[in-house]
Amino acid sequence: MAVLNKFAKPTVLVTGATGAIGRAVCRDLVVNGYLVLGLIRNLEAKERLPYAVIPVLGDIRDPASWEHDVEQADILIHLALQPLPVSGPKERGTPSGRRTRSPESWTGWRPSAAGTRSS
Repeated sequence: MAVLNKFAKPTVLVTGATGAIGRAVCRDLVVNGYLVLGLIRNLEAKERLPYAVIPVLGDIRDPASWEHDVEQADILIHLALQPLPVSGPKERGTPSGRRTRSPESWTGWRPSAAGTRSS
């Protein structure tokens, strides 16, 4: 068992603890008596942790920054999502870059009413 834990329930490390789902999971774990460690990116994020969650400073993209805390935990709940690069709206297309057309724009295409009639 983890060194930090003097309780009957295990220690849980939650990544993404400041997100909507992470906060709800942390709150539920605390209510049920678990010792909860919440991974936060910076000290300002500490304010978004639910009551009684112990903040752990680290970046999800740099596992070495929170490796020691993983070793202290009995359970890891991974809820963090690495942010995707922000870009403008994209055109619908194929991997080759060609633009695709919707079925409505195909010439000669019409829905078949005969196929939906019951006899």
